[in-house]
Amino acid sequence: MSRVRARIRLTDTIRQKLMSLSMKHSLPHKLIQRVKIIVLAEKEQNNKNVADKLSISVQQVTKWTHRWEDTEEYNLSIEERLADAARSGKPNKITAQQLCHLVALACDNPEKYKRPITHWTQKELADEAIKQNIFTTISPRHLGRLLANLDLRPHKNKGSFEKRVGNTLY
Repeated sequence: MSRVRARIRLTDTIRQKLMSLSMKHSLPHKLIQRVKIIVLAEKEQNNKNVADKLSISVQQVTKWTHRWEDTEEYNLSIEERLADAARSGKPNKITAQQLCHLVALACDNPEKYKRPITHWTQKELADEAIKQNIFTTISPRHLGRLLANLDLRPHKNKGSFEKRVGNTLY
């Protein structure tokens, strides 16, 4: 069942805010596009005209005009009304604190933990992270992906973190 086209009615204040937002170069493109959809939707009589003017799909115009109307009563800012909806998915299991402990461990010399190696491997680092109770369980491969996302390469470290940067706190 299709919905009736949302009727966009803007106050002068909101229209001015939308127009000033559409001129900003520092905002993400998708947000500026959504602002333009709302501004044009107020002037145009049908979503196809708005879609043609912005070179986007009619479904996209329909989605954002309906979302604009559906969020009107919630007293949200313009950015909140035009923000992406929360996506479903599994929440993160690794906390920021665990990640900080992992980075500190990866930057330490393995010999400090009585490991018979001079450079960390993913397996050794995963084993030590579990031993230090940073994680209850973590695979070497997942740990490697975490380190890669942080652009850390503990297998290339030469000595401990303290030796490289001193005892200075940053």
